[in-house]
Amino acid sequence: MALVQSSPSSSPAAAKVLAIADLYLSLLSDYPLRTKSLTCGVLSAVSDLLSQYLIQTKHHVPVEKMVFTRKSAQRQFVIGLIVRGPVLHYWFGWVERLFQKWPPQGSKTVLTKVVFDQLVFAPFFLALNFVVVGLAEGRSPQAIARELQSRLFDVWKKNVCLWPIVGLIQYRYVPPKLRVFVGNLVSVFWTAYLLSRISPGVVHPKQVIKPSRSRTEDTPSTHASTDAATARGSRAGDGEEGRESEGKAATMN
Repeated sequence: MALVQSSPSSSPAAAKVLAIADLYLSLLSDYPLRTKSLTCGVLSAVSDLLSQYLIQTKHHVPVEKMVFTRKSAQRQFVIGLIVRGPVLHYWFGWVERLFQKWPPQGSKTVLTKVVFDQLVFAPFFLALNFVVVGLAEGRSPQAIARELQSRLFDVWKKNVCLWPIVGLIQYRYVPPKLRVFVGNLVSVFWTAYLLSRISPGVVHPKQVIKPSRSRTEDTPSTHASTDAATARGSRAGDGEEGRESEGKAATMN
């Protein structure tokens, strides 16, 4: 039985989209953990590629000279598949069980879940990202600990600017089995930002367009990331100054 019904007047393209949506919903019902994990893996890889594109664009690399590193995207796919996806699946399930006696759509319930998300889950999940990405890139435990100390609170503050709004929508309007998917869609852009903060790297010199003298003073034109995994042990800094220093550190390593 189709979970998503198409009308007789639907176009062939719309019918295909509805068929794919129906298949996905069926997979979510039959294989929730595997489906959510695979979805998270794919979208984590997309986030990585997007972060590579955005950083190269920011540093004036022309599209025809951009380099996209498959190894980095593959690594993010694996992390999304075996870490992020399962963690999100079990977290949302646990939250539903924890508040199962509360009115599901009640304002108090929704707000409590959102606050719980941001004060309990968000710091843990962000720290987990720092640790897992750092280990996957070959960083030492000491380097990861330094990053956690210097970067975690800053990233969490930015996290609070976005995810409470997403959480309100998820808990108020989105069915439980689709909450991970909705979060994954939003996190395509958030994870791209997060990866660019955790894993800055270096653009190959041949890719760089030399800026004018006035722009050179405030733009680290020779440092950006084509591979979110290039900078082993470099620190994610704030703004352009931080990225310039971390790019130099990566170059020296």
